[in-house]
Amino acid sequence: MRVLIVDDDSCAVEGLLAGQITRLEPVHFSAPPGAVHSISLIEWSDYMEQGDTETLSFCLSGLLQELGGKSMTAETLASLYHAFLQMVYYVLQRRGLSAPLLYAGTGLPADSAAATQSIPAFGAWAMEMAVVVKRLLAAQSGPASVVGKIKHYIAEKLHEELTREQLAAHVYLNPAYLSRLFRKETGMALTDYILQERMRKAADQLITTDKSISEIAGGLGYGNFSYFARQFRKVYAVPPQDYRRHARRRS
Repeated sequence: MRVLIVDDDSCAVEGLLAGQITRLEPVHFSAPPGAVHSISLIEWSDYMEQGDTETLSFCLSGLLQELGGKSMTAETLASLYHAFLQMVYYVLQRRGLSAPLLYAGTGLPADSAAATQSIPAFGAWAMEMAVVVKRLLAAQSGPASVVGKIKHYIAEKLHEELTREQLAAHVYLNPAYLSRLFRKETGMALTDYILQERMRKAADQLITTDKSISEIAGGLGYGNFSYFARQFRKVYAVPPQDYRRHARRRS
């Protein structure tokens, strides 16, 4: 089977740049014995992203029923498999999710062998894939939920070294996307938020406990007192010892 870009009536996934799918282009594909079939993968990707597996199943069933009456070749089925899989990757990329999540404990095969054995096998694989994508998108649960999870995770790990990659893995997003999302929702960079929360906790302990400043710094993961003091001053504009002294005078 050969995939040809011809017009806007149908579409398949195209445009891989450095391993990333950049867009969906309109295409037709021909299946023996010469009939031309179209797949509206742009519409299908919308159904998938919306979690509308019922409509997606209806569209897929219609296509496979049509193809089932033809002399289907292994090449045609393999091309259909790769077009559907690239559409899935496109949806995940739009939501900032990594493709390997599809196979992490889901039971989905990472190769085409099982899915391309027959038309029914492909249909079962495609719908199982759609269900897995729906679950991944549901787990993401929107920007507010993601940011909330990140804030909660940071609060529990203030005493540890936190990296952007570690935070992104916690919510199944790629690091660059998480950074953009967090800044958009909070107006702050991740690193600035982590610093703010560490110093907020330090300030609270300076006021409410008799711990030494070195103890407080160590409890927040700072082994170097001078560095901790500089970071504290960056947030509160005064050294930690002055902050404690002024706070206790006010009380």
